[in-house]
Amino acid sequence: ADPVLALLQARKERFIVARACLLDRDNTGFVFVMDADRLSMAETRRAIDLLLKHGIRVEGVVINRILPESADPFFQKRRALQRQRLRAIERKFGGLVLGALPCLDKEVDDFDSLNEVAASLARICQSQEPPP
Repeated sequence: ADPVLALLQARKERFIVARACLLDRDNTGFVFVMDADRLSMAETRRAIDLLLKHGIRVEGVVINRILPESADPFFQKRRALQRQRLRAIERKFGGLVLGALPCLDKEVDDFDSLNEVAASLARICQSQEPPP
């Protein structure tokens, strides 16, 4: 048998399985994590629309890197802009917004910080509270 044809056939079979998983609405859904800025809003909206067009379930959107209300004067303007973007996200995504993650003072690059993010996501999933 032709090895190239066998490789293509194996790849096709993997795509069929992947497609079936993606379209399994009982077990698969996407949650997008986005920043509160225009580019993230546009990219996320485009991705959601594409998935929905192909029958893939979208569970919601989580907004990342929310500045604290207690932001120092340097970040106060940025926080005000972020509040405007959060209102725009609410209008643009409506009921898809699941919650928000705080802006951390470090990168998520170890188990402790990953556990911190996981705990925040678990609280969002349990409470379904709106973003700040």
